Amino acid sequence: MAQATADEYLRGVTEEHRNCDKHGEYTSQVYRSFGFPQWSSCPLCVIENNLIKHEEWLRREHLRWQVNALEESGIPARYHGKTLTDFVPRSEKQRVALDVAREYLDTFDQQLKAGRCLIFCGNVGTGKTHITCAIARALVLAARSVRYATVAGLIQLLRSTWRKGSEQSEMDLLRDLQSLELLVLDEIGVQYGTEAETVQLFEVLNRRYNAVRPTIVISNLDLEGLKVYLSERAVDRLRENGGRLLVFDGESHRGQAPMEVPKKALRCPEDDDSRLSKPKVIALPGGGAHSAIDD
Repeated sequence: MAQATADEYLRGVTEEHRNCDKHGEYTSQVYRSFGFPQWSSCPLCVIENNLIKHEEWLRREHLRWQVNALEESGIPARYHGKTLTDFVPRSEKQRVALDVAREYLDTFDQQLKAGRCLIFCGNVGTGKTHITCAIARALVLAARSVRYATVAGLIQLLRSTWRKGSEQSEMDLLRDLQSLELLVLDEIGVQYGTEAETVQLFEVLNRRYNAVRPTIVISNLDLEGLKVYLSERAVDRLRENGGRLLVFDGESHRGQAPMEVPKKALRCPEDDDSRLSKPKVIALPGGGAHSAIDD
């Protein structure tokens, strides 16, 4: 736009034909801006510029939603950028596990309908958490209700409801955990499970089993160790209806590759505090800091 001359304004000139280098001829009109007369710009250029600004706003808001959704899912920040494509298998069992994970993600609607679970167990540093968080991340970004928690974090959250003045009752929390489309439980067997903890953990798993909701559990224990820690009944239910137990073997990846910053980690824009509406979430503690390649 250009400022109209005082002479033009005083002579009552209110419009004239002008030429846009991009869109050709248009009619420019005089309007007042902050008390001064201005000539209007090409209307098609104005529309295009507004569309560009709107698309940029939508892009930034979508990125902001993705960042918030990943943080609130409980997935550790180190795994926010992890995908199944990033994982490099170093043994036949790891390749099988990766193929199963891809199929599980691609057919998640079927897995959800069947309440089909996965058990990832094996040595430390062999890719269990990487693959699981890659599944969880993809589902979170598809607006699925997914939560990640360590067993210690889950027990801590359940016990926090016992405090006087707690905003949520234990029963409400159990119902929320039961309703999730996918629950990921990591570090099973890392701490010595007391009888009370085992009862609480079984209650969560059993509620999801009865509601036909899939759960992925991650552990360094073998099958027999899992049966001791979770109970044989719980493990049997996790494997029901096609649930898979996948063993990750081989040496730890951590000593074989340098640590890399996640290539696709999302960063939240800092110059806009607006928020998109999101599904109800449950903040689960216990994610902690992990190495670039998982447990």
